[in-house]
Amino acid sequence: MTRATQTPFFTFALLAALSLPSAAAAGLWTPVGCSPVDAARYAEAKRRIVEAGPGDEEYVPHPYPKTARHAVEDFLHTYREMVTNDAGRMPADDRRFFERVARGRLRAVVATVANWTAARCGHDRRTDFYFLVRFFDRASGREVLRGASGDSGAVGLLAHLDDPQAEEVPSPRLGVPDLATAREAARERLGRPVTDAQLVATWGDVRCAPLVPCVALRAGGSMYLLRGDELWRIADERLYASMSEIRRARTTADGGMVLCHHCEPDDCFVTVGGDAMAALVPVEH
Repeated sequence: MTRATQTPFFTFALLAALSLPSAAAAGLWTPVGCSPVDAARYAEAKRRIVEAGPGDEEYVPHPYPKTARHAVEDFLHTYREMVTNDAGRMPADDRRFFERVARGRLRAVVATVANWTAARCGHDRRTDFYFLVRFFDRASGREVLRGASGDSGAVGLLAHLDDPQAEEVPSPRLGVPDLATAREAARERLGRPVTDAQLVATWGDVRCAPLVPCVALRAGGSMYLLRGDELWRIADERLYASMSEIRRARTTADGGMVLCHHCEPDDCFVTVGGDAMAALVPVEH
């Protein structure tokens, strides 16, 4: 991977008319926090990222970006570094993407996704949320690439959506919920006001991936998780179980882990931050 400083290779016409709060994580919430025991390690990891310079492994142009423009700049920088080899070459699909960026054929849309996965409170680094960065073809409106970068700005994963294999993927799996629509759907189902709706990534019997998030929200003193037309109440009236407990109970003879495909009130769990998992209670139509 090349570490040479790159000349800017995109134009700001790439960006859609959007902005992020002055603090990108403003308003995002999680049921369980990280242990204060790890605070010193997390602070040291953040210091290294903030102080990294061009050529350093952890360098991003705008560490912990506060605006959509900076989040996109960080995404494009780390993506390009990730796929460029020492000879300055990159795979054909990645090269085509950057050519379209350079020609102003794409627009970018950025959203924040609360991280409720176990990776939120990592051993050496804390990641409270992801930037969900989506690129659309200006002429057709088709989404061509979707990626997630951590709150530091560095790309974590991405998927090309305009290649032949993308046509075989069911479109609901690629959908990103609209928060206004989600709020209204939950309000109608619950019959009460809904607040604090946010995109969320979690893992468990209901999987909400960073690239295909669900919606978490609050209503009537309870927390809820919405995926498509499926709505669950997060059972906060009892102590959360640890992920290690659930894993031990679900581990199969070959070392795999059983996930429930049809949630029962007492046996459907998802991560809610750190090592904690919460039971889900289905909300009937």
